[in-house]
Amino acid sequence: MKKEEYGKVPVDFLCRLEEIELDIKEQRYQSALALALTIPDICGQIAYPDKVRKNGLRNVGDQYQTWFREYAEEHFTYPEEDNCDDKENKEKEKVYFTDQMCYQLRCAFLHSGEIGSISINCLQGKRDKVSNDVFYQFELSADSTRVASGEVEIQNKITLEKQVRISIPDLCSGICKAARDFYKNWEHKEDFDPHSYNMVNMHLFYEQFAKNNS
Repeated sequence: MKKEEYGKVPVDFLCRLEEIELDIKEQRYQSALALALTIPDICGQIAYPDKVRKNGLRNVGDQYQTWFREYAEEHFTYPEEDNCDDKENKEKEKVYFTDQMCYQLRCAFLHSGEIGSISINCLQGKRDKVSNDVFYQFELSADSTRVASGEVEIQNKITLEKQVRISIPDLCSGICKAARDFYKNWEHKEDFDPHSYNMVNMHLFYEQFAKNNS
């Protein structure tokens, strides 16, 4: 081993996913959530490098939401009765946590730490339209995911409203599952290299230095 390699601990994309899962197991929910919300950022850059603004900078929101919609939303669906007359299609998958909801959470939590404001705003009845004719309200939970639907009148129009409580373990697990599948199926694994780094561990450095110079 070369001296410049002493104490270097590689941290790659899969290490990030493993750390999220460990944080969930040990109930470090804020740490898990913070790291999990960066995963669509990484994957979005890799999957959609051409999504850029006029000034040439990457379109972060577009990359993030497109990746979540294409790869992760399927992990945030629930069966719901279909009111159509097709008896052979009684149930269909419904999205309860969308790409826009995840991006909104990412911006609020990572940029300003306003994780509580999302819940408070929802409870006060402030709504963001994130899908045609459907309004979503959501809050985070430590241990339960629940979806309730109902009709409300907004601007003289009857609209479907979904109240979503999503547990941080479920949220992080869904993102990790999507990311693992994405990594597994992505042909050019080297595209993940820019998102890897070597972390210095000084205890390991001295241990390896002593071993190789004894």
